[in-house]
Parts: sequence; C-alpha cells; structure tokens
Amino acid sequence: MLAFASSQTSHNAALAITKGEFASVYLRLFDPIQDQSYWQTLYFTFAARQNLLHVRLSFMACVLTFFIFCLFSAKSFMKTRFILIQTSHAGNVGAVARAMRTMGFDDLVLVDPRWPDVLTHQEAIDRASGATDVLQRARVVQTLDEALDGIQHLCATAMVARDFGPPTRTPRAHFDQLKQDWGYGAEDGLNGMGMAFLFGCERYGMRNEDVYRSHVALQIPTAPDFGSLNLASAVQVIAYEWRQWLDANAADRQQTKAALPGSTRAQGIPLADAAAVAGMLEHWRCGLEAIGYLDPAAPKKLMPRLQQIFNRAQLSDPEIHLLRGIAKSMLYIAAQKSDERDGLKDSADAT
Repeated sequence: MLAFASSQTSHNAALAITKGEFASVYLRLFDPIQDQSYWQTLYFTFAARQNLLHVRLSFMACVLTFFIFCLFSAKSFMKTRFILIQTSHAGNVGAVARAMRTMGFDDLVLVDPRWPDVLTHQEAIDRASGATDVLQRARVVQTLDEALDGIQHLCATAMVARDFGPPTRTPRAHFDQLKQDWGYGAEDGLNGMGMAFLFGCERYGMRNEDVYRSHVALQIPTAPDFGSLNLASAVQVIAYEWRQWLDANAADRQQTKAALPGSTRAQGIPLADAAAVAGMLEHWRCGLEAIGYLDPAAPKKLMPRLQQIFNRAQLSDPEIHLLRGIAKSMLYIAAQKSDERDGLKDSADAT
C-alpha cells in the first residue's frame, strides 16, 4: 500500500501516495491491532515528503477523526430496539421508521406483520419520508422470542394495567427509575445492554402474555377522556423521552461511577437476556407441573407472577443456570417418583 522510493541524492525517504492508498491508510486507523512502529513510520514518512502542509493536515485530520470516533463510540453499544407486533398497516410501519430516525434510532423488528413484504411496500416507503435506511435495516420475524435476541430489558406499551403484570409507569418515571435499579449512570449502565420497546397491533394492542414478560408497562400520559394514540405517534413519544433521558444522563458519567449496592449491574455482572429468562421459565413450568405444584388445566397467574419476580431480581447468566438446575432436579425427582409408583403397581399386579 505504501511505496517507498530511495534516492542517491537525498537521504529522506519519498512516499508516493495515491488517493486509494490514502483511503486504505485512513481505514487502518480504525484497526485496534497496531504496533507502535506502524504509527511512527506512518507519521514520519508522511512528514518527510517535502514537508508538504496538506500531507501533515491530512494525517492530523485522520488522527482527530479516530479520537472522535473513540469518544462517541460508547453510544453504539447501547442497543435500543423498537418491536412492532402483528402490525396491520404498511403506512404505520413507514411512519414508525420516520419517528425512530428523527430520534437517532434504527433498530426495528416486525413480529408476524399482516403483510410479509411490508418493508418494501410503497405506502411504507412513502410514509417513511426518507427514513428508508431504517426500513432497509429492519427485520421480519415470526415470534417475539426471535425479536428479543440480545435484549435484557423489555418495555411494553399498554394503556390498561394488567393484573399480576409488570408495574405501570410513565416513560419518564421509568427511565429515571433505571438509574436506581442498575446503580450506574446512563452510559455505564447501558453499555452492552439491550433495551426493547414493544408495541401491539393497531386494533387490539398487546396480548397479556407479551405484557407479562416485560419489566414495565409504559403508559403515555394523555387526556382522561381521549387517550387514543396512533402507533407512530406513540413510538415518537417513547423515542423522544428515551433520547432525552440518554442525552441528559450522558453528562452524569463521571458523577455516578460509584455503583449502588445490591444491584446485579452494580456488581459488574451482565444481565441475562430475555431469551435466557424465557427459557428458564419454561423449564420451571415443566418442573412445577411434574411435581404437581402447577396444574396445567388451571394455571391461574402463577407463571406471570414468577415472571415478575425474576424480572425484579435482574438475573445474571450464572443465576439462570442455577435456577435451571433446580428445575432439572424437580423433573428428575418427579421421574423417580413416577418410576417407583410404576414399580409398586407392577408388583401389585403380579401378586
């Protein structure tokens, strides 16, 4: 990439750099695996070429860009996802993409939409008003479990509180609660975290089972006599509140380095994602049925209650493994008891 030419009449090395070669050098600035000799060679060979001012300025511009990239790259690790469940109108998908884009978010997932090709539907493209990059990045999946890959914290949106469901809060109140729950400032607490906002279909809203698995049900304050919000309007409000909270708390990084005690995040242990928690709960459901504690014919609200208990506990992956071990033991003991009963029955039949 860099061609050196030696001259008998000059002791300085001459460096021939084409535009393509310079672009390659620029890209190498973002390679984290570089030895010190590379940087020294890069600078001195640039400067040695007849001490050209524009070469020096180009080099410094690359370095400055690199440090700016490092300074702001922390935000790229804060995953924010908007999930639309069984959306029925293509125009709403485009309007949601526009609402997200204006607040700087681009991770959109559609769960079982009415139209499989909704992301390329002309109405969606028109309503996106230029936010086609969000539509191009968006994914269509068939189940909520697929949409929650890599997500630790779930926020449902529901105007009506569910019995035995998660707590109902306004977006602003819940976001302020996060700092206390996680024990960190916005940047430290959210690095590596996955935050998802769930929105139900236009006609029916969110299903109870989807709300139950969430950590909170966000309720947007509206007029008491008219609380109907368009899907894109609801997304815009949530996205705005989340962006405002992120930006306002970014300045608190240095002031909130000390973690509050008692939080999984405070101990520096990453939270388990939603898929791991869901898998553990299903394991527990099987175990509780096996030992006779849970009647599948009349489950009532046992599993939603357990879901909320585990959500509040902010489980880590090692804790998930521990709880799965308990469920495995329940199934093992139930199987042993079943074998013993079958053996006694066989003995009685034989006599």
